[in-house]
Order: sequence, then structure tokens, then C-alpha cells
Amino acid sequence: GSSVGAKGLRPAGVSNMTQVPPRKRDVTLAIFMEGTANPIDQVTTQIALFSRICSGTPLRPDQVVVPMCPTPGDYKLSFNGCGVSHGLRGTLFAHGLREQVNLIRGYVVEFLRAGLSVTVNFVGLSRGGIGGLYMAQDLADFP
Repeated sequence: GSSVGAKGLRPAGVSNMTQVPPRKRDVTLAIFMEGTANPIDQVTTQIALFSRICSGTPLRPDQVVVPMCPTPGDYKLSFNGCGVSHGLRGTLFAHGLREQVNLIRGYVVEFLRAGLSVTVNFVGLSRGGIGGLYMAQDLADFP
């Protein structure tokens, strides 16, 4: 059962529950990776739709370009499917996913160098989902 005390409803046997608010991160980086043959700039999948409606400041998906003095805020990075960006090798062998992950890492490193903490949110479809696995492995050494 529960009991009512000065601080409101709480589970029986718990005398003092405190909640710690989640730590605010300086930068939230939303990553969108399309499936093999899908372009990100045309809404043919939900990934492209989510990318389009995400309000973060877009970052370049071809090279790491961070403002001279990056500021806290929401950013987004959106990638074409690897078959769109890397042709037949991307379609057959997923060539290009590691390049995209290296770019993500580059942005994370630059934000950290600027003294900003970073939260990464990822959404990927098919081969883009595999890119997310690669990204998680690659960023695992960050605190």
C-alpha cells in the first residue's frame, strides 16, 4: 500500500524519496540515416519526414563544419542511403556507412572540444539502422 505524508503519496516503507532531475546537455544532436536506396531530401520514408520536421540546426553531411564558436542547442545531421551516396558499392556492400559514422564522430569531437556536452539521438532505416550500430560502437568510448 501507499501512505500519504507531508510530501504527498509515496510507496509504503519509503520514508524520503527524492528525484534527481536529468542532467541538461548543451547539445542535442539528432542523426537521421536513410535506407540503402532512399534520398533524405525527398520524403519517401518516415526517416526523411522525421528529418524534415526536426527543428535542429542542420549540419553538413559531407564534411565536419562546426561554427567558430558553437553554441548550446539542437542540431541535426541527415544522410542519404548509402546506395544514393555511394552508388553500386553502397547498394551491394553498404560502402559509405563507416564514412558517415566518422563524420558523426567528428562533429561530436568538435562540440566536446568547445566544452559542450552532447546527447546523440539516432533514427535509421534498414542499412541506416546498421549505421546506427556502427555509430554506437564508435562512440562507446565517450563518457
